[in-house]
Amino acid sequence: MKKALVYSSKGLGDGLIFLVISNNLNKNGYKVDTFHPFLSELDSWFKYTEIKPYPEIESNFEFLNEYDLIIINSDYNELNKLLVNHAKNNHLEKTYELHPSACKGRNLPKGDLKFNSELTVKENLAIFCENDLNLTN
Repeated sequence: MKKALVYSSKGLGDGLIFLVISNNLNKNGYKVDTFHPFLSELDSWFKYTEIKPYPEIESNFEFLNEYDLIIINSDYNELNKLLVNHAKNNHLEKTYELHPSACKGRNLPKGDLKFNSELTVKENLAIFCENDLNLTN
């Protein structure tokens, strides 16, 4: 079974929205680990993923080697920047950096998916799952 990592930024809403990706990956045959700083306390509620707390900032990120797919909800947190850097430098072929923003015009688009501001974040992520990841559910 293929293994995927979904790393959400720290917001509650971001965490819940990125659980949709985790669920879609699970429905398509992936064993999924989702990283979020406090949703990990609710891990037993979600059968389709294991929710883990963020790694320590001192981590060497070697744990990324065990994943076939890495999806990172990037933000401006220092740990997040280090993780994106390491993943892009060492696992580019299996890493997707997503940076949705609800604040139109505040931040320049970045990452591997340019979100369509006319669509909801959920709709943009559904398109990503279908078109970029070729998921069927």
